[in-house]
This record gives sequence, structure tokens and C-alpha cells, in this order.
Amino acid sequence: MAGHDARDWERDIRKYGKAVDRKVGEKFWKWAMKLANDARRACPVATGEGRASIHGEVGRRGGLLIGAYGTNEKHLVFVEFGTRPHLIEPKRGKMLRFRGRDGSWVFRRQVRHPGIKVGTPQSPRTTWPAKEATGTRAGSASESMPFMRVAWARNRDKLLADLKSIGIEVQG
Repeated sequence: MAGHDARDWERDIRKYGKAVDRKVGEKFWKWAMKLANDARRACPVATGEGRASIHGEVGRRGGLLIGAYGTNEKHLVFVEFGTRPHLIEPKRGKMLRFRGRDGSWVFRRQVRHPGIKVGTPQSPRTTWPAKEATGTRAGSASESMPFMRVAWARNRDKLLADLKSIGIEVQG
């Protein structure tokens, strides 16, 4: 083309690159928010704090655009993935104190927790075990209650197809 020199080509390529980058960024934000919203809906609720902590974000790391969803609530990793059997011991003082099934106070030096089996995203449960009249949980969940993996399982194929539609192939 007459009148086009190397600087014009470079400017056009950068302009095109920014438009592509913006389009990819929009897709990443869309999916980070969608996955976070679906995880919130699937998250079991005791107080609502865990559900409220789930968020989506997009950022750059080492020049790569990264989309993510998650939570900063440490206990939710156990809700999602379960636990092994373990001992619970007091952090302060010499005794643990908690309400028993009948509502009376129970004191123990340690408690053997049986662990929580890993639940599957195919059978999500979004409510905690029923509360007794005392307001305490009627025991703890015997199986974890995945919610992050549920959101991914429900959206994975649509997300990958959407990214493929703008030329992004995801492996793995």
C-alpha cells in the first residue's frame, strides 16, 4: 500500500493486539464472575460468611492473563475437600468446651474427629445438617460439600467452547 511505512504497520499491529487483549480480558472476566456466582449458589450455608467471601478476579502474572475464582476463608477448603481423622485439642486453656446433643455443656481435654469424606461434585449438598432445638448443629457433615468443583463441572465445557470461539485453545 502506498503511504504505509514500518511505523504505520507497527501501530496497526499494536492497535489490533490491544483489541484482541481487551476481548480476551472481557471473556475472562465474564467467566470468572460466572464461576464465582455458581460457586456461591452451590456453597453450603451456615452463617453466610463463606458464601459471601467467594469472588472472581482477572489479572496478569508474568505477561499471562489469568482468570480465577475462589475464597480467602480458610475453613472452606475442608468443606470442599474434607479432612482426615484428627485430634482436636484446646489452643488456650486445658479443656475444650462445647454443647452436647442435649444442649448441656461438655468438657474434654481432646476430641477425636472422625474426618470428613470427600464428596463428589456430582452430588452437591447445599445445606448443613439440621439444627437441633438448642440451635447447635446436629453433628457435623460426614461428607464434604463441594461447591467450587461443582461450579467448574457445570461450566467447563461451555467455558472452553467460548474461549475456543475467539481462538484460544486450552489444554488439560
